[in-house]
Amino acid sequence: IIMVVAGLSLLSCTQRSLPEKQAEEHLPNFSLITNEGKITTDHFLQDGRPEFLLFISPYWGTCVSELRKLAKSDKGLSSLANIYVIAMNPGDTFDELKQMSDGHPEWIYALPADTSTLGDITGLTRSTKILVSERNVILGRYKMGEWKLNEWIAIFRNSS
Repeated sequence: IIMVVAGLSLLSCTQRSLPEKQAEEHLPNFSLITNEGKITTDHFLQDGRPEFLLFISPYWGTCVSELRKLAKSDKGLSSLANIYVIAMNPGDTFDELKQMSDGHPEWIYALPADTSTLGDITGLTRSTKILVSERNVILGRYKMGEWKLNEWIAIFRNSS
């Protein structure tokens, strides 16, 4: 009897310690203004590529340094995912974003379509980076100061 109770205790302990499968988090629907016009997150699904979303404030030091770091060497990130550089402040312009990034015509520069756009995305702060799969599933979120380019590249490679 003692062996049966001990075995059941061990089994229940093992079952409780198994990790729970996390539910997929999808990017909420929001709108951006790009050079091509107004787009929504549905646009992300059209080309079958993942997205790297970088939310920045052009006058915030960390945002500027992270964008310039990415501009100097994206280590092939732009070949794996569409890179969106998204301004967070009302009044920011496409020209300001492009100047900060030293070119990169392959990147997509965007402004929020309205004041509610940024509120629709949970956990958003300056210099937030969000990795989104080609199915619109959030693969990772990184806050200001978290710079893990090699990790992001590996995530995108492993997701396809």
